Amino acid sequence: MLGADYDGSLVHIEQPYGHRQLKELVGTGVFGYFKFAFVRNPWDRLVSAFSYLNAGGCNRFDADFRAQHLERYNGNFLRFVDDLERLSTHQHFRPQSHWVCSDDGQLLVDFVGRFEFMEADFQHVADRLGLTAGVLPRLNTSAHADYTTYYDATRRDRVAALYKDDIVRFGYDFGH
Repeated sequence: MLGADYDGSLVHIEQPYGHRQLKELVGTGVFGYFKFAFVRNPWDRLVSAFSYLNAGGCNRFDADFRAQHLERYNGNFLRFVDDLERLSTHQHFRPQSHWVCSDDGQLLVDFVGRFEFMEADFQHVADRLGLTAGVLPRLNTSAHADYTTYYDATRRDRVAALYKDDIVRFGYDFGH
C-alpha cells in the first residue's frame, strides 16, 4: 500500500487491513475520506495472479495455496481456467467488485483507476489529494506473456461469465 509521507512524497507502508472488503471498514472512519481503487482487465488479472501464485507468491499463504491448489495444473493455464469456479473464492480470484462494492452492488469508492493507465490515473489521485505522485514502484510482479495469448475462445468466454460484473461495471472487454 502506498501512503503519503509528511512532505507529500509517496512511501510504501504495510497494509493495515489486509485483503478486506471496503464494506467491512464502515464505522472505521475511512468513509469520510476520498476513496479510490484500481482495477485491472479481468483476463489480464487472472493470467497475472496465476503466474504470480504459480511462482510462489510473496508469502507462506501464497506458497501453501500453490502447493494445495495450483501444482495439479503443472503450469497449464487452460486447465486452471477449466477449474476456476472451484477457486473463485480465493482472494486473488474473486471479482474486483467484491472488494469495492456494497452488498447491493453500489460502488463504495469515489474514483476507480485502471491498472492499464496506472501512472495517469494515479496522478489524478495525487492531484485530488494534493500530493506529489512521483514514480510508482512496481511490486509483486509476475513474468508472463501478453494475456491474450493464454486464451482460446472457450476459456475467454468462461472468464467473461465468471467476471461479468467486473467487465460490465468497469467497462472491460477481452482486447482492452
